Amino acid sequence: MSYKFDIDRPIRHLQRHDLLAKLPPYISRFLGYRDPSEPHKGDTAIHDTVLIVWIFFSTFIGVLIPGMVFHFHTIFSDHNAPLLIASFGASAILLFNAIEIPVSQPRNFICSHLIGCIVGISLRQLFWMTDNPNDYVWIACAIACSVCSLVMYVTKTIHPPGGATALLPLVDEQIGEMTWFFIPVVLTSLAIMLGTALVLNNFRRRYPVFWWFP
Repeated sequence: MSYKFDIDRPIRHLQRHDLLAKLPPYISRFLGYRDPSEPHKGDTAIHDTVLIVWIFFSTFIGVLIPGMVFHFHTIFSDHNAPLLIASFGASAILLFNAIEIPVSQPRNFICSHLIGCIVGISLRQLFWMTDNPNDYVWIACAIACSVCSLVMYVTKTIHPPGGATALLPLVDEQIGEMTWFFIPVVLTSLAIMLGTALVLNNFRRRYPVFWWFP
């Protein structure tokens, strides 16, 4: 007798398809809900030229807004936070381009970056207790990626840029020196980019396809 581990098994009974339907249409639409009677044709229903322009515009805005926030808000500049976490550039391609694939959905986007952030900072704190931490960065990087890969697989939150987030505290001294403040920086980036994706992607397209359960 075989048993397949399913992390969602204990909470799958909480899945509700009608929660978004109870919200006003002008809200539920920008959370990805569509009336079941409305046929979903995806990006194939949008003219190529319009789609190309919209992908460019939405990606531009999606990266521009967090950059502006980190540039002008003193709480981030006081902690020497970067204008944009590099791994979120890869996430922007997924959130504003390949919006229908599983790795682009909010569950994967949010959880993967948080996993990567916590793993990366934890290993940074651990390895920097040694006398010559730079001698062991290559080991820390390998551990960070392998742990992230495992946790993302088990939690069904695979989102490749999250692996890069785990590496940043180890290879980028500016980020590493923020230590645990890196977590609120990541959370802020997640909120801004996801909020932008929900607004812009739902004008002519549909995002997300699902929030937690496929």
